Amino acid sequence: MYDKSIRKCSFVVDPHFSGFIYVNLKDNDGMIRTYTSRNNGKYFMPIKIIGKGWGRVTNKCAVQLDLICSNDMKKNFPKKGVVKFKGTIHCKYFDIRHIFVSFTGGRTWKILNSQVDKIVTFNNIGAMFGTERTTGRIWVSYDEGNYWYKKYIRAYEFIDLETFDYPDNLIIAAISYNKFKNIYSLFLFNFSNILDRTCQDDDFESRYVGRYYGNCFQGQLISYLMKKPSAICVDKRTEVKVTMNTCPCAIEDFQW
Repeated sequence: MYDKSIRKCSFVVDPHFSGFIYVNLKDNDGMIRTYTSRNNGKYFMPIKIIGKGWGRVTNKCAVQLDLICSNDMKKNFPKKGVVKFKGTIHCKYFDIRHIFVSFTGGRTWKILNSQVDKIVTFNNIGAMFGTERTTGRIWVSYDEGNYWYKKYIRAYEFIDLETFDYPDNLIIAAISYNKFKNIYSLFLFNFSNILDRTCQDDDFESRYVGRYYGNCFQGQLISYLMKKPSAICVDKRTEVKVTMNTCPCAIEDFQW
């Protein structure tokens, strides 16, 4: 159901891969959970979270993503295979707001620290830059969120982030607002001196568009190259190309 006041929809569709659907459904326990389909709505499953301790939490609680209605889905689906949403973990006695990020096309998810209020990806998606709401602390990860560098800077509240992510110019622009003095400040973070090596062929790995039963769907096996999380280098590709090969159809590929 469309909520006009907050522009939320009950479902959204991944613009990069055919048959990928995200939908919010109310379960028998009264909680709203986000389910995903990888076969054009034939089956739906709740999202899975990776990370220490989160498997136990998400089995007992409900993960609800903020499915925003928009003609421009780049904020939620910035590149092929990458998905990011704000959302809520609903438990019996508490709710927690988080940012959820997937580098596997929504197959598995990572929950960012609840202190992180805004996040952008750069270096062709392999790196992330985040800010806390009022502390002035920034978070940076070069390996898809496996390890984070944190630093306090003299800023009051970050209200917007923007990337100037060109092959030789890895810059993040952040706008801070001091409501007591009514002053806006612009911060520029340049990562060109840190990521100073161009990625080579062995810095990439093939990732497949996973389905429920292997990687084949309706006779197509789809893969794309992503930078390895461990590779600290600049990904200068202007486009992430998709490779499609044929594969045998399974009974699940047919509509009933």
